[in-house]
Amino acid sequence: LLLQHYSDSQVSQELFAIIAQLNLGLGLIEDQVERLDLALLNLQAAQQAKQASVWDAALGYAYIGIELLSDSVGLCHRAWKTDYALSFDLHLMQVECEFLVSNHEQSKILAEALLEQAHTPLEKAKICFLLASQQTALPLDYCISQSLAGLTYCGLKVPKIKQIDAALVQQEYQALQSLLKQQSQVHLNKVVPDAISLAYRFFAQLAGTSQIAGQQDLYFYIVYKGLHTALEHGPNEQAIILYAMYGGASAKQARYLEASHSAKVAL
Repeated sequence: LLLQHYSDSQVSQELFAIIAQLNLGLGLIEDQVERLDLALLNLQAAQQAKQASVWDAALGYAYIGIELLSDSVGLCHRAWKTDYALSFDLHLMQVECEFLVSNHEQSKILAEALLEQAHTPLEKAKICFLLASQQTALPLDYCISQSLAGLTYCGLKVPKIKQIDAALVQQEYQALQSLLKQQSQVHLNKVVPDAISLAYRFFAQLAGTSQIAGQQDLYFYIVYKGLHTALEHGPNEQAIILYAMYGGASAKQARYLEASHSAKVAL
């Protein structure tokens, strides 16, 4: 295998050139270990191409990586059992890149299939976030439902969309005010779990989607619930927008002192 002639640093520096040669002969590679090694290299190439915004190339590497994990009839059943992490990462990259190249319907199908394969709540939440972020291509109600599902996978208790009304919004607002009175300062030294950090992103995205959809009760509920969550678990860079959102929502309701204070905290 050509890879044996390169050091790890050379592979890192010349990844795309090496991959180009190895992928030409992938049909001749029968050894399972070698196929897994090449699948991992294609994942690394896809990640680098995606980071460089070369999305078509990234998508191509993801498909090749998945092909290398597939059996003789093109399925990855065995790889899902023996090499789950690599399988999941390649399929998630495939979904992301399909969205990035505007293959929205195909990506939705792939994402929903991947959701069935995902093992952990955090993995499921990541897939929901990708689906929920496609407001311009997928129905808004669908994006909203994916956001609420994602928040649940992040470990938060959220009501069903039909349960969110003015009374629940007022209840969440009062709970937030009580917490704000208890916490006069923002503590930045807490370590925020990955699931909660992703939840902050869900709140920010869902607030925008609910406004576009004209669902005011949902908008205010999400703004209040988002800041409530940040106060309970601690802020990070993802939580900044939650303070800004609360400032905007407060200004809309002529609560200008609250809006000013929240904006200052965000800054």
